Amino acid sequence: MGKCKSCANRKRLYRRSTCGYYADKKYYCTERETMTDNESGCERWEKKRVETDLSKARFDKVEDDLRYLTEKFR
Repeated sequence: MGKCKSCANRKRLYRRSTCGYYADKKYYCTERETMTDNESGCERWEKKRVETDLSKARFDKVEDDLRYLTEKFR
């Protein structure tokens, strides 16, 4: 059983304030549908997977965005 700190099901809560939204220090478990902290854990723990998108389409979009910005702010 792993800890909530490293679980893929743990999501950060965002709260609304007068100036917009801010990240709260609290987290939410999407599997148990309850509030959680870093030290909790349960049998539904899943390993986080960090996936990086290195596709050609993404790099083409970045190049287009950079061209737009250089033309706009010359």
